[in-house]
Amino acid sequence: MTKPIAPGHPAKARFIRDWQRAEAHTQSYLNNMPADKYSFKAVDSIRSFAQQMLHLATRNAFLISNATGKSRISSPLATRKPASPPRQRIP
Repeated sequence: MTKPIAPGHPAKARFIRDWQRAEAHTQSYLNNMPADKYSFKAVDSIRSFAQQMLHLATRNAFLISNATGKSRISSPLATRKPASPPRQRIP
């Protein structure tokens, strides 16, 4: 486990501002995507909208746990299927 960021550390205020900005953008995405479209995937090889939102949430939880020194929560993404093999480039 890493040490938490010390109170008053200059990076802490920057991280908080960045997370608040990201929260506002993410909330806007959630508010504008109709609930019946959460399973939307532009192509089969990428995450759905809902999967991407879950990814954002679990990554934020990971970052916050490292910043605060608190135990990490277990990720629902740990049980997801393995990624597809990389596509071959066509010359």
